[in-house]
Amino acid sequence: QDISFMNNSADKNGFIVVYPEGTGNIVLGKLLGTWNAGACCGDTMKNNTDDVGFISKMIDKLGEDFSIDKKRVYATGISNGAQMAYRLACELSDKIAAIAPVAGQGVFTSCNPSRPVPIFHIHGLQDNCALYNGGLCGGCITEFYNNVFGLNLSASTFTCTAVPNHIDYWKNLNNASSSSIIMFQNNSAVCISYSFNTNKEITLCTILDGGHSWPSGSHGKVCSDPTSSICKNYTQIAGNISYDINTNEEMWKFFSRHLLEYNSPAPTNNNNNIDSDSDDDLDSDKQIIIVKKSTNQTIQNETERITLSDTPYFVEIKNTDKKIIVDSYGNIYEFAFEINDKGVFVNAFDGSYLIPSNDIISVLLGNTEVYLAVENVDSEKAIVLI
Repeated sequence: QDISFMNNSADKNGFIVVYPEGTGNIVLGKLLGTWNAGACCGDTMKNNTDDVGFISKMIDKLGEDFSIDKKRVYATGISNGAQMAYRLACELSDKIAAIAPVAGQGVFTSCNPSRPVPIFHIHGLQDNCALYNGGLCGGCITEFYNNVFGLNLSASTFTCTAVPNHIDYWKNLNNASSSSIIMFQNNSAVCISYSFNTNKEITLCTILDGGHSWPSGSHGKVCSDPTSSICKNYTQIAGNISYDINTNEEMWKFFSRHLLEYNSPAPTNNNNNIDSDSDDDLDSDKQIIIVKKSTNQTIQNETERITLSDTPYFVEIKNTDKKIIVDSYGNIYEFAFEINDKGVFVNAFDGSYLIPSNDIISVLLGNTEVYLAVENVDSEKAIVLI
């Protein structure tokens, strides 16, 4: 938490942040804990520690002790923590909605997620510990302790894949599009997304002058005194902290777009009559319904008017309600809903289609893909997430 300042983000955005700790040896009164991420690191790897099982049980315990939304459990971490996030994506995709690794590639030996796992990866091009271009990675913390305290610890190094190649691997796993968009750019930081805002989304943020660090974070307690020789030694090894991107802010925007329960492909409805006349070249497996915008900007008997943003809207609808109006970047779209025992029928202009309870469909509003999800359906009302 001293590195990421995630507590501040949790307070600002209203989420629970948890800091699980790995296991390891005590050196100079400090735990040198690691995670068993596959081919790294330390005794946890050698002893094949079941860290995935630990995290799974921790999530269950959090669900018992706190009011958490189990559709919104995410994993992030830096360095070996990033590697662990990748292993969780591979082996715990039934509980982890999305991951955001920082300064660390996956080092798993095999990966078979049960569904596409959205990924937001941040990495410095000048990272000397988890090399951006791949090679022999690791050993930085050991080098630091040996240099500063005159120890003779054995370095834990491993072969790491180049970050772009690792992203390509996940694009293939997620069946993400090969086309991309630049979703963030500021000075030395640029984020490129594939299948943006879908359940297959893969985003790579490259920090041209970034080291082995959490952008807009800190080096932690080791640099509580930035002028100390200890901090200077650590900074020389770990490298620069970039402030060209607010990691926590962009990460939370990403997480907010992805819910676990809704990450399965949208159901196909062969009976819908929604107009699909579009110049867009859509992949056949995206199963997006294309809806025309309303020609009437003033809608009579509207239930609620929504302006699209990064934050999902939960709208309670009833059979007596008339319409929900969605404002997508100045274009107005009109929806009406009808509840029955199969779920919720969504009526949009010249056709209708069914969203089963606890399921989702994708709707294309202009060039913006929007999810409509349904939960808590009974005979009179339902909750629609937009």
